[in-house]
Amino acid sequence: NFGRLGAFNGTSNPASNNSFFKGSIDDLRYYSNKALIPQEVWGIYNSGYGTEAENPEVITTPPPAVTMIPYMTSPFAQYKLNDNTASTAVLDETVGYNDGVSTHHTNTMTTSGKINSALSFNGSNRYVDMNSLWTDIKTDSTGSFAMWVKPVDGFAILNFTGSGGYFNIEWYKANKSLTFGISGAGTPISCTTPTNSLPANVYS
Repeated sequence: NFGRLGAFNGTSNPASNNSFFKGSIDDLRYYSNKALIPQEVWGIYNSGYGTEAENPEVITTPPPAVTMIPYMTSPFAQYKLNDNTASTAVLDETVGYNDGVSTHHTNTMTTSGKINSALSFNGSNRYVDMNSLWTDIKTDSTGSFAMWVKPVDGFAILNFTGSGGYFNIEWYKANKSLTFGISGAGTPISCTTPTNSLPANVYS
C-alpha cells in the first residue's frame, strides 16, 4: 500500500514507478468522508485567487443562488507545499500530521506557486511519498481532493495503490484534460474532463 504525488505506480513494488509528472503542484487538500458541493469548490477556487479567464471550462460563474460560501470543515490533510528546506519533509499542516516525504530536498523542488510557493516535478525521478496519508484514508467511502496544478508534461499527478486496487489522477497533454480512475472489487471506473479544461503551463 503506497501513495505518490507526481508519479504513478501500478505494481506491488514501491520502487517501480511507471510514469512521472512534469509541472508544479500547489496546496493539496483532502477532505475525508466528504463530497464537496459546487459552492465549496467555488470557494476553494477563489481563495486561490483564481479567475474565470484562466479556466473558463471548470468554473465560470458562482453556482446558482450563491450569496455566501457555506461553512466548511477543515481538510483532513493539507499540504501547502511551501516547504523550502534542506529536508525531504513535506508537511501536512493539519492535526493529522500525515507528512509526505519527497525524493529530493524541497529547496531543490520549490517554485512559484498559485498561493506563495509550490513544488516542481521534473517528469523523471521526483515525487512525494504519500504513504502516511494513504494509510489513514484508504477505508474512506467518500472523499474529495483539491489542488492547484500547472502541468507541462507527463501523466500521473496523484496515485494511491493497494492490494485491492488503485485511485489515480492523470493529466493528458494531447487533449489538455484530467482523467480520474478508480479500481477495486467491482468494475473499474474512470471519467475525463472536457478537452482543454486543464491547459498547459498555467495553474488550474
